[in-house]
Amino acid sequence: MTKHNHKSIAFILFTRIGGFIFFLLILFFLNFLVDYIDNDLYDKAVELLNNNILLITIMSLLFLISDLFSAIIFPFDLPSPIFAAIGSILLVTFGLQVAKFVDEATELNFYETLERFSIPIYTVTFILVLIIGYFDVIRDLLYEVGKKEPQVVIIQPEQPQRPRTWKEIGNEFRQTVYDYIVSIREKINRKRATR
Repeated sequence: MTKHNHKSIAFILFTRIGGFIFFLLILFFLNFLVDYIDNDLYDKAVELLNNNILLITIMSLLFLISDLFSAIIFPFDLPSPIFAAIGSILLVTFGLQVAKFVDEATELNFYETLERFSIPIYTVTFILVLIIGYFDVIRDLLYEVGKKEPQVVIIQPEQPQRPRTWKEIGNEFRQTVYDYIVSIREKINRKRATR
């Protein structure tokens, strides 16, 4: 069972796996063009992607698992932020590799500074993704709880009794007297019948 505001599991599988296959096709095409493009920077960019293909694959798999868990109702969606946080660590790792490549290509010498702050970057990324992930889980849970309409018991107010009129009281009295006389007559008739 999937959540109201999340994509279906089939859609997640189709887009994630389809996107990864598309990436592999692009990478295959880029590798094919290496023999035809005589450019050192292009060769290094393709080499960067080739060297990190395992990292990209594991990262994509972790984000896929996270999305699948997030599409399921509580409490089965609780592992989702953990997989997303681990995937984000791998994304930061790949981002640092790209930053190193750009640094070498442009000779701006900023990568060494960035590398010094790598541990705080990893830590902040992991904690931030976890917090945001569990905030979404709690928000979805509160939405589902709030969506259930409380059972309302409607108590009909008692209609105020109007005071009886003297006519109604007189009718009731006459009916009581009549019933009493009829019962006496029936007793007399029963006694005569037994004689």
